[in-house]
Amino acid sequence: MKGDKNGNLPEGWTEVPLLDLLISLESGKRPRGGVRGISEGVPSLGGEHLNAHGGFNFTNIKYVPEGFASSMRRGHLQKGDILIVKDGATTGKVALVGEGFPFDEAVANEHLFVCRPVERASPTFLANFLRSPNGQQRVLNHFQGSAQGGINKTFATGTIVPVPPLAEQRRIVERLDEIENRRASMDDHLQAARAWLKRLRKSVPTEACSGRLTAEWRVNNEPDSLAEALEEKRQSIRTHLGDKEVESQPMDTGALPDIPENWCWALLPELGEMGRGKSRHRPRNDPRLYGGDVPFIQTGDIARANGRVEHHTQTYNEEGLAQSRLWPTGTVCMTIAANIAQSAILSYPACFPDSVVGLVTDPCVALPEYVELFIRTARDDLAAYAPATAQANINLAILGRVAVPLPPVEEQAEILRLAHLMLAASDSIEAQLEYVNTVLGEATRSTFAKAFRGELVPTEAELAAEEERDYETAEELLARVADS
Repeated sequence: MKGDKNGNLPEGWTEVPLLDLLISLESGKRPRGGVRGISEGVPSLGGEHLNAHGGFNFTNIKYVPEGFASSMRRGHLQKGDILIVKDGATTGKVALVGEGFPFDEAVANEHLFVCRPVERASPTFLANFLRSPNGQQRVLNHFQGSAQGGINKTFATGTIVPVPPLAEQRRIVERLDEIENRRASMDDHLQAARAWLKRLRKSVPTEACSGRLTAEWRVNNEPDSLAEALEEKRQSIRTHLGDKEVESQPMDTGALPDIPENWCWALLPELGEMGRGKSRHRPRNDPRLYGGDVPFIQTGDIARANGRVEHHTQTYNEEGLAQSRLWPTGTVCMTIAANIAQSAILSYPACFPDSVVGLVTDPCVALPEYVELFIRTARDDLAAYAPATAQANINLAILGRVAVPLPPVEEQAEILRLAHLMLAASDSIEAQLEYVNTVLGEATRSTFAKAFRGELVPTEAELAAEEERDYETAEELLARVADS
């Protein structure tokens, strides 16, 4: 007879407290003063070294001195031990010290329980149950305290474990191992797809602003270059750098990358009106300035905007607006402090402080969406100008010398159309990847549930009946182990 979702066990199974399946239950410790600065000795594992799949993450191993490890009366690890996090945010996470464990000698710290199973109780079966949804629920039923609380040794008395006959335990483990290997392979493919998708998204602005994205479009379209119009504009342009008014200087394009023939190079200020936000009142956080209906955009709002500011966390009142400036919809915002060189376009009129630079583009020269797309490609170089101080920042003068590869406005529109299609396609792929990941997680949970209801493999009782033989029930097995 199979088990069922109501908790009825299959024939030949039994349930016992976890403690009855253990030779010992102990936790480790660490030296007085901690392990910081200790770079060799005996590896010391904590909750951060347990991964989500019953194994380990060894990227940041800590150590205790060999002499200290030798003096520890508990917490030494051996093959077959089951580790359970006893406190903090990952309470209940489980890992098995299995055949692939890389250390001949290792210890646990004070945040781990070391559970050593009795002979003839499969450590792998037990570890799989404890990390299953049902097992985790049973363990965490004994959680005490706040978010940083945990479980104490009494959890092992109250955590009830289903136990099948030993041969059935082994079959369940083999089947779960097969499924886990498939899950790990699929997870590797998902990770590779995510990495590819990240590279694709990063490449879109670069391909767009180099001319490669519209190379085929230019074969059948030859719009006029903006070089002549920009040259006329340069004769009279004035660029505000802080409180000073400075004439634009000739641009040296010798060291700049090659661009298509009908493109030209332009400095950011030549694309329209550029200046820093205003926040003249001191102190800037004076509560008399805030709480009205005027959006006040801050560097964090731009960093979180994903290219377009549609939300804000602060507002000015009329007094705040009077000492600032209201920038129009479509302004390209660039941060020069805190979140360095982040960019986004205003989707509504708003004020912002002098830690943000605004650019209102001339529609005959540049589309704001194209400029914002370019800023993404230049972000790393712009951030490199930030001095290594407590508050890294760049300034308006640096932005004023940023050269922009400028196609004709018609080509800018085509670039934006193609870039939008590519980014929309990447969003669709990402949604599909997340759907696959969700299905994979649900399938894994369902498999675990079936395994510990006796539905994943034939039960020992069923096989014995088919083969007309006797078998040792789990209850008989545990009684024999207890007597030995």
